[in-house]
Amino acid sequence: MYIGYLETPIGVMIITANENSVLTMDYIEEEMPDNDNSNSVIDHCKDQVRAYFAGDLEAFDIPYELVGTKFQKRVWEYLLTIPYDHVTTYKEVAIGIGNEKAIRAVANAIGANKHVIFVPCHRVIGSNGSLTGFRCGLDRKKYLLELEKSTNANA
Repeated sequence: MYIGYLETPIGVMIITANENSVLTMDYIEEEMPDNDNSNSVIDHCKDQVRAYFAGDLEAFDIPYELVGTKFQKRVWEYLLTIPYDHVTTYKEVAIGIGNEKAIRAVANAIGANKHVIFVPCHRVIGSNGSLTGFRCGLDRKKYLLELEKSTNANA
């Protein structure tokens, strides 16, 4: 297992990978560690995250593995279809995966997402338009949505 760290405008990101795929992209609530053990997969991922924050990348092209239940994977794969600078609701995700009544289960699956930014859980909002349910913090969710909106406005 390889571990890399990246300072982003909204905190320190930890990226884990094996020889071929990114396994997790998440935020940590600590200073930038100095024990980076990156490989080429992580280095490529870091380059793409930097480009995303610079407003130069709307879709990631990194090898990845989604590790979770069958239901979680269905939800995460659906999230991958949400376009840059678009939002959807938890209910719309539930409908999109064919289980309209699974709103709470969808929210739990989204909360278990270990590929922050890449699997765009920040693009899911409450039915009333509120920014809810981002385990990395609502300030980060707001920043990501505003970044995408401002980048797209400049296109």
